Amino acid sequence: MIADEDEESGKNLVVKLSAEYGPEKTAFIRTNFACDNLLNNAFEKTLEHFQKIDVLVNIANSVGHRNWETEIDKNVKGIVKSTLLGYKYMDASNGGDGGSVLNMVCDRESTLATPYFEGCRHYLVAFGKTMSQQNHINTGVKIVTLFVNVDDVYNQNDGCLEKGRKNECDIPNLIRLARTGSIWTT
Repeated sequence: MIADEDEESGKNLVVKLSAEYGPEKTAFIRTNFACDNLLNNAFEKTLEHFQKIDVLVNIANSVGHRNWETEIDKNVKGIVKSTLLGYKYMDASNGGDGGSVLNMVCDRESTLATPYFEGCRHYLVAFGKTMSQQNHINTGVKIVTLFVNVDDVYNQNDGCLEKGRKNECDIPNLIRLARTGSIWTT
């Protein structure tokens, strides 16, 4: 299920994925990650359409220089809410089958990143590590964080990042092979 505010892009992606994987494997629902009702509805419709949720991909992306509150609402609050809903529906101790949450942090031009998005990026690292430590064993749900197009700021050799190798950074392998709480870069 593709859930996004941008209906045109979402539907175009569904057409592309349907051609590759079949129409029964893809669907789109318009949502707003800052709105609880719409986000809950996206999860309910996904469960209704596919009967289970086993992978959740959240994408943090800078909204530019619009509004700092929007930046934080989408990239922190939205991802936290979505991750918690992912736990709710995938939790093996609550009828789910376990699964994976991949929090992707997109960075097209890090030199143009706002201080608010920079703060969101740091928050998502800490969030993924601590949530996975506290919840993985009981729920069977792991969290992995992936930085896409990350610059040297995040490539410091301080032991907190794992440098992805070419064949391990494609999404299916990353979800399957990465340890819970790990942080990856492309």
